[in-house]
Amino acid sequence: MTVDPEYASALADGLTIPHYVWGKQVDPLGEIDNITYILLAKDQEEMRLRLLGSATQTMSIILVIVIFVSSTLSTAWRVFRQPRSVVNWCTFVQSSSATMAFGFGITMKLSTACNCRWAIWTASLGQAISGICASIVLVWKAYLAYDRDRRFVWAGIILNLPEPLYLYAAWMHSRTTFTPLGGCTMLYPSWLPWARFGMDGPFNVIFSAAFIVVAARQYRKHGSAVWGSLRNEGTIGLLILTFSNIFCLLLTATNFADEYSMMFWGVDWLITNQILIHQHRPMRRSLHESGRARGRNRNARRHDAETLFHPQPMSPSDKFAQWAELNLLQPKSNSPLASVLEAPEPDISDIGHTPAPNTASHLHSTQASTGYW
Repeated sequence: MTVDPEYASALADGLTIPHYVWGKQVDPLGEIDNITYILLAKDQEEMRLRLLGSATQTMSIILVIVIFVSSTLSTAWRVFRQPRSVVNWCTFVQSSSATMAFGFGITMKLSTACNCRWAIWTASLGQAISGICASIVLVWKAYLAYDRDRRFVWAGIILNLPEPLYLYAAWMHSRTTFTPLGGCTMLYPSWLPWARFGMDGPFNVIFSAAFIVVAARQYRKHGSAVWGSLRNEGTIGLLILTFSNIFCLLLTATNFADEYSMMFWGVDWLITNQILIHQHRPMRRSLHESGRARGRNRNARRHDAETLFHPQPMSPSDKFAQWAELNLLQPKSNSPLASVLEAPEPDISDIGHTPAPNTASHLHSTQASTGYW
């Protein structure tokens, strides 16, 4: 059996060439875990380098996984409160897939239950799922902002069709291995970062810009402070997202950090997740204040019926305010205060010009009133 010259370092460590995986010869170093790789060091200097690289990567994974676990719990609570929200489900799936991927990574670092190839392949799968979820969120925002125009949905589906190509390239055209300082890493072809940016960069810019245009238009039309803040936050988020995509592309494509260059994909993944979660918070409030018609589901109608036929109990302060409004601000009709307030105003335009009364009629009315006749 022929051996790839790239696997000479693995043979020097005493490893044997494993079987082919899906017709592809894999690196033997990618089939072991982090602890085994450290123990295969030939001397103390090499073990020191491997421990330093492993500690750096482990601390980075722990920091990222804590953030993603927090995002997963936050988005899970949103899904529990609003299970019909598409954006809630997408942000939850994106956060949970990242948590799963980095969970495999920390398992590979601290135990022997997972090898390097499974950790890298799971991370690639999670990143592909994250890209699809981010695209769905941006498409859904543009779809709602443009009065449910289905052309945005079809455009999003067409632009996301090449997404599985990244997964295929990461699995079949890349090599997973261990390096002394970089730890478990993926040696990818030079064109893969550019292909990743070509699938995500223009898509994020186009759909984010479409939503910002509507937010700015609604702010000029309604003058709502919510739409103004949404426009500003959307613009800032778009700039950060675009800058993150371009910055991480250049760092990974040029192999700026050598063995640590792959970590910039995780940074871009984390930034995209946090921007999507942060921008979703004022979205429902802004759509409500803009005056757009929104569909009502059965839960909303049931809530309205329960509120109408089963009102909530009033607090003591509300009861006092209702009593004051009925008894003080609106006096009863038979009270003296009501007779004074409801009496018509006197006509003072003819004061000083009142004609003298008729003597006969005045005498008759006086006798009638005194009862002498």
